[in-house]
Amino acid sequence: MNIPIFQVDAFTDKMFSGNPAAVCLLEEWLTENQMQAIAAENNLSETAFLVPQGDDYALRWFTPQCEVRLCGHATLASAFVIFTFVQPGKTSVRFDTRSGILAVERRHDLLVLDFPAAMPAVCDGPAALAQGLKDTPEVVLRTDDNYFAVYASEREVRALQPDSLALKLLHRRRDRPRRLHGFRFPLFRSQLSHYGRPSNRLDPLQPGPLLVRSPRENAAAWQASVEPRRRSSLRAAG
Repeated sequence: MNIPIFQVDAFTDKMFSGNPAAVCLLEEWLTENQMQAIAAENNLSETAFLVPQGDDYALRWFTPQCEVRLCGHATLASAFVIFTFVQPGKTSVRFDTRSGILAVERRHDLLVLDFPAAMPAVCDGPAALAQGLKDTPEVVLRTDDNYFAVYASEREVRALQPDSLALKLLHRRRDRPRRLHGFRFPLFRSQLSHYGRPSNRLDPLQPGPLLVRSPRENAAAWQASVEPRRRSSLRAAG
């Protein structure tokens, strides 16, 4: 079985930089174990698997250890492969994913991704989080798949010396799959150019990293940023 694989560097205009992802073009789904083994062999943060679905595609993402519900840069990489190599005349594509329908539109040399917002909620952070960060945060927020540790100042964030092995215990892990036999993978490497880097801030419209502001300021900024867009979406839907 021949499976074309593209390695795309997202958020950069230089080769061997940015955020790399692998994109595998399938005619039909492989087994979960097979896709997991391919992702482990690629050893990139995410490998995207695409299967045609009408005029669009179904999309799944795998890290070297497990399947994930959502990945932004691998979605952009998938759209780039479709627009550049698979269907060069196409200007928009919709992906059916575990997080719903994700739409990507090509506007000249830019890609625009309609990405869902995962609203974090305050939670009691697990002991492994504080142990891994080696410093107790003021507030811990959580989405389905991630924790956000909030500190009072940038100085505290820069001073952190996290224990990566301890932090890995926060997420479910799987045994590394065995290598697969009977598959050949033509490899293409490309660049995904001129895309804005993903925001590391709670409010992408305001400057400053996520962990600089106080919890109250972060909550206020989030509300101020999200509410107008939510009302606009409701008006459009109505």
